[in-house]
Amino acid sequence: MQHALSKAGRLFLAGAAGAFVLRNPVRADLVATVGEILPGTESVLRGHLKELQKTEEGRSILKERPQITAETLAAVALLPPETLGGAYYAFLKKHSFNSSERAEASFISDPDLAYIVQRYRDIHDIFHVVTNLTPTLTGEVALKYFEALQMGLPMAVLGATFGTFRLTARQRAALFRDYVPWVERNARSCENLLGVYFERYWQMSLTELRKKLRLEPFRKEF
Repeated sequence: MQHALSKAGRLFLAGAAGAFVLRNPVRADLVATVGEILPGTESVLRGHLKELQKTEEGRSILKERPQITAETLAAVALLPPETLGGAYYAFLKKHSFNSSERAEASFISDPDLAYIVQRYRDIHDIFHVVTNLTPTLTGEVALKYFEALQMGLPMAVLGATFGTFRLTARQRAALFRDYVPWVERNARSCENLLGVYFERYWQMSLTELRKKLRLEPFRKEF
């Protein structure tokens, strides 16, 4: 359901929601919802729309509107653990996540741009799997840095900024020593993850998919 907001309403909602983000800056759904009303969001989304329209895979995503559903999860549960689908299912089970319950975009009227936001939310956990960034506070912040650098989404910048404030001194040191150099290498070299039709690769080995994406998995764990 779409909601129309005045400029004043957007400012009020952004301020109120921003306070919640500061308390829980790595909640992907909350950050994405706040991100819908951030200045510059629709401009960045239009840039992604143009990029998706340039490739066969991107055009298929826009046409077919794939979504992560309960049926999706039931199907990937049967795949070997070394495949993308199997690894994704194992990740969800390990952390008790349910990617089929992501909220829809509420403040973006353009259906294509709203879908891109929805897609971003749907595949957030797949980003964790292919990057090998764990959903710890530090890992979530590192993923937001990755998304901010590769995709330029204001919602990712917001999560990275406020998330860094929530880290301990030790975690912050690890972030800039170990994670950020990895982010800077990979965010620039790998394919734009928003343009990847991941559902086509459920049965591909995770190793082969990473090679295809030109993505080096994060190795250091804490």
